Amino acid sequence: MTIVGRMEGTPSSSDLISRLQTIIDHNEINLIQARQERAERSAAQSLRQQQDQAYEESLRADQEKDRRREEERKAREEQEAREKEQLNAQEMENSTHSS
Repeated sequence: MTIVGRMEGTPSSSDLISRLQTIIDHNEINLIQARQERAERSAAQSLRQQQDQAYEESLRADQEKDRRREEERKAREEQEAREKEQLNAQEMENSTHSS
């Protein structure tokens, strides 16, 4: 931020210091406001980053859950297919022995 003031003529050192202090005092509100806005932007950005991180972690957890469910479903289907195959083999064996 830049503070601009204007003086005409050749002021004494005490007048110059007084004028500079007045300019600084008048712009203090603007400086405070600029700092506050910067802090608010920083806080908002930090919050967005935290929310994005939480979303990504949740998404990864959901994807992992889906992957495990799919693996469990495939394992169940494979087990059911093996059991059905064994049952069919036993039925065929029983039908050949009873004939």
